[in-house]
Amino acid sequence: MGHSSGAHLAALASVRKAAFGKRREASTVVGAVVGISGVYDLTITDGGPDIYRRFLSGTSEELPERYRRASPRQVATGDAPQTLLVHGSDDETVPVA
Repeated sequence: MGHSSGAHLAALASVRKAAFGKRREASTVVGAVVGISGVYDLTITDGGPDIYRRFLSGTSEELPERYRRASPRQVATGDAPQTLLVHGSDDETVPVA
């Protein structure tokens, strides 16, 4: 479970095999995820906000595959764990869209 960036990381951890491949397999299995006000697809930004550029060391235009692999929505498969995503409609930091 996580909020904001923690929600992003929790969701990414739940789909880690698709995101990182077998080389970075964790020792535990995520059974379910609850994400509150998170960002789940970094690829739908226009170049990416500054925080994304710092997090991923470049823009989405420069590093499209890195942005895709850092986006839980882009790498999730049918075997992803049950996931509940909650987001407030008045959030000014992370838009609902």
